[in-house]
This record gives sequence, C-alpha cells and structure tokens, in this order.
Amino acid sequence: MAAPGSVSADELEALDAAVRRAVTKALRPSLRSHANDIAQGAMERLIVKLRDNPSARPRTRGYVWRLANFAVIDEVRKLQRRRETGSEEGPVAVAEDADPDDVLRRKQVGAAITDCVQQLPDDRRRAVTLYLQGHGISEAASILDWVRKRAENAVYRGLAAVRGCLERKGVAP
Repeated sequence: MAAPGSVSADELEALDAAVRRAVTKALRPSLRSHANDIAQGAMERLIVKLRDNPSARPRTRGYVWRLANFAVIDEVRKLQRRRETGSEEGPVAVAEDADPDDVLRRKQVGAAITDCVQQLPDDRRRAVTLYLQGHGISEAASILDWVRKRAENAVYRGLAAVRGCLERKGVAP
C-alpha cells in the first residue's frame, strides 16, 4: 500500500510506459539505440522529483511529453559535448596519418586542462568535472545535492578560472 501522497507501483508502471513511448517518438532514428537509457534517466528524474515533493504528481500527458523531450535534448547535448571535447569513453583512436606534432600538442593541452581543473577549489572542481563529463548544470546540481544556482555559479566561475589558468600557461583554449 502506498503512503498518502506517494505514487503507487501501478502508477509508476503506467508513467514508465508513457515516458518510454514519448522518448521513442521524440528520438531521431540515429539515437533509437539510446531510447532505454534516455527513458530510464527521465524516470529517475521523475522519481527524484516525486520523492522530494510527493504532491507534484504528473497530472497531464503534456507533462510526460515535456519530460521525455527534455531528456532527449539533454542526451543529444551530452553526446555533442563528448564529441566536441573528445571525452568519448574508451581509448582515443588516432589516425595513422596524424601529425605527431598535433598529437603531442593535444596531449599537452589535455594535461594543461587537467592541471588547471585540479587547481580549482573543491566545490568548483567537482562541478566543472561533472560539466566536462557531459552532465548538465541541473544534473550536476542534483548529483552534488545543491540548488541549481549554486551549481551554475560553480561551473561558470570554475570554467572562467580554467580559461584564465590556460591563458597564463600559454595554452590556447
């Protein structure tokens, strides 16, 4: 039996099915292989929201559609950030005809970024690290158990400090 104000297992099951349908419809074909992960992430957000505020039950299909669309948008942004920063999981493939000087420069830039991030105060370092790993600001706030504004400030100020550190090192960002 569900506690007053909480969501029953049947309601969660129905919400899960609705979120999965909405995510599948919102995804472009090239991302369909990520549908289960995206839907699971959306459900996790929903469950956290319901746990924190049991009266915040999704009452409309529109809410479920927005939740699914935001989850898809976040996943697309994460994938784009990972491609831009080269932080795909697994070993980094280097083309055989890659210029050795270019490879060395990339390694040096990576080492400089790592060093600059490590110099940040603990809170900013954790927030910037999560952001660079592809987590959005809201997601970082949730992981760190912070309010969104605190995470946003830590990320922006931390990134500004990293840029300044890189400039002092003579590394072009």
